[in-house]
Amino acid sequence: MRKYRHRAILHLIVAGIFVMLSGATTFISAQPKEPSSGGAPERKPGLPDPLVAAISRWDADHDVVLTCEEWKQYADRLFTRADKNADGVLDEKEFQQIGNMEPAFTGSDMAYFDDNNDKRISRSEFVDKPNPLFARYDANHDCRVTEEEIKGSASPTSDKGAAPRRRSGRGGAASQSGF
Repeated sequence: MRKYRHRAILHLIVAGIFVMLSGATTFISAQPKEPSSGGAPERKPGLPDPLVAAISRWDADHDVVLTCEEWKQYADRLFTRADKNADGVLDEKEFQQIGNMEPAFTGSDMAYFDDNNDKRISRSEFVDKPNPLFARYDANHDCRVTEEEIKGSASPTSDKGAAPRRRSGRGGAASQSGF
């Protein structure tokens, strides 16, 4: 009887170790393999890039060549629509509305745009902030992204200009947009 009790305890210990190692393996495999890209979302195979998905909304002349000027015009229109009280700045509530108008901004971090840290975003802070799409796809840095550059880019060309994501508190998870 004593022999069976020892054997049962040994089996429980081995099973417990197995469960702990399985959990540790799962945790380790879920960790990022590469350093963070400065807040820009990691593109997972098979998932569309939210910035590319938004192109049709801001490609003003519909020529499938995206320019910095077209982006600024679109950002200016978004700002105007979000600035409900027309005071020339966006407070937190108004800024959140941009995510409702443009899904690429869903979960964006207001602090990315708030250069002077006054908890408000001026038109120039918003409109003049680079769009991460150019950092990812503008291979020749001419402020024009062509369909060929998007298709030919298996991975971002650079993380320069990528915006940090909104965090829950100060240490939460990153969002999947680009801002």
